[in-house]
Amino acid sequence: MAPVKLCGLDLRLLSAVAFISVWLGRRFLRKRRTELDADPQLGRQGGSKQQMEMAPTKLDRLYPQVNAEAGHEYEVFLSFRGPDTREEFTDNLYHRLKDAGVQTFRDDEELQVGEKIGPELMRAIKQSKISIPIFSKGYTSSKWCLKEVAEMVKLKDETKHMIMPIFLDVTPDEVKYQTGSYAKAFTQHEENYDFETVQEWRNALQEVVKLKGLELKKEANGKHGEFIKKVLARVLNCLKKAYLDVNDILVGIDDHVEAVKTLLDLGKEGVQIVGIWGMGGIGNTTLAKVVYNQLLEKFESSCFLNDIRETSPQHKGLESLQSKLLSDILNCEREDFANTKEGTQELKNRLRDKKAIILLDDAYRVDQLKALAGDLAWFSPESRIIVTTREKGALDLF
Repeated sequence: MAPVKLCGLDLRLLSAVAFISVWLGRRFLRKRRTELDADPQLGRQGGSKQQMEMAPTKLDRLYPQVNAEAGHEYEVFLSFRGPDTREEFTDNLYHRLKDAGVQTFRDDEELQVGEKIGPELMRAIKQSKISIPIFSKGYTSSKWCLKEVAEMVKLKDETKHMIMPIFLDVTPDEVKYQTGSYAKAFTQHEENYDFETVQEWRNALQEVVKLKGLELKKEANGKHGEFIKKVLARVLNCLKKAYLDVNDILVGIDDHVEAVKTLLDLGKEGVQIVGIWGMGGIGNTTLAKVVYNQLLEKFESSCFLNDIRETSPQHKGLESLQSKLLSDILNCEREDFANTKEGTQELKNRLRDKKAIILLDDAYRVDQLKALAGDLAWFSPESRIIVTTREKGALDLF
């Protein structure tokens, strides 16, 4: 069996990972940062992004591809007024969506320099499954935000486009009846735009409020962290995505996510396995979960075996883990194995036809991994396996 590719992690300096050492000599990653200019109408500063050198287009860089047959390049489009919500809410929501494997369009980051912002934004809405207008006090002061909402409503009426309104520091009634700061904004718009345009914007707001949305004050008593969790859960339920919850977002994790994904080498024939090792509590599992989430949709099956260290010593613990592995990948009922030998035989005989991504979390001993992935020949050549461990010696099996 080929040696496992290793990533050793050390977070003692409060960065996510101080080093990654890799066997078998892999290519290095190069990151490119593109600065975007501010748009005065949007009131948003330019953003930046990181890309792998080998990415052929801007849409292929970090996230799983959305169902191409449905014509969607994105899963979520975020519509927001930058000065109101960027730092305290929108950035956090965006990164939680990204870490859950949700391909999200945030216009200040996605637009390329030199493109016309208006048409590109409208195209992005059309290419998204869900639009999320984030209503804040200054939302309607932006003509682009209003144009985005009008486009969302138009698509909802013509297609199955979904709108999920979020109400931050305004109530649904303020949005519906355009009172308070919204009244002031529309007074200004009436001076600058024709009646038909302004009325279209008013009608769009009224239509959006009719939809089932989420209100910060009611859903989470004003607490952004709790509210973002609820928004994320709603999005994932709509998309029917089986993601892994990532509670701790590590500083500087993106580069290391890319490094692990490069080691997994999805374009290569043959099972690839990557081991992530380091002391407990430094981010091994968080890193592995983010990679797993971002790659999830590229596989027909998946399995996450949590906390193998604690589960395996329990009565029939390893047998239970074997049963879950088989059940998750084959999407079948759990089986009760008499012993690990029986479970091993079933895994060996039945998993090879399923392209799967597997995360084996916190393995401790060689015998645990031997019972769950004793031979890479058990798995489809297109499968990928991630192992996290505190004991480097546990990976000697591979």
